[in-house]
Amino acid sequence: MKKIICFSLVALAFNSYADVEDCSSKNKSKYEVESCLVNLVEERKSELKVVLAQVNAVVVGQEEYKIAPDLTKDLQKNLQDFENYKNSFCNLYLGATGASMGTGSYSASLECEAKVLKQRIQLLRSIAN
Repeated sequence: MKKIICFSLVALAFNSYADVEDCSSKNKSKYEVESCLVNLVEERKSELKVVLAQVNAVVVGQEEYKIAPDLTKDLQKNLQDFENYKNSFCNLYLGATGASMGTGSYSASLECEAKVLKQRIQLLRSIAN
């Protein structure tokens, strides 16, 4: 299992150099931008799953040694709170940038999700490491 996680981390490290700005090149069509953003979001979701598995291992360890007995409940609540935050923030982002109307809303929504997922991954890594 550890080998799979290590391999996943290495694979994700090479793929995670892509960023929202890389997808928004002026020389790309709308379809190419959206396709790039979809791929980026999927990569970030995969990376988040790996980091969450590492965090879960920390949580189980803390509970096992009775350091923090209700940590699994806290983690589950935090996961739900994050989903609510992501949805709420991206709705605000779309409205504030004027992207909630028109053909750019899908791209802007993906852009926001990629940015929020990146932030979440960075914060969770501080727990996992």
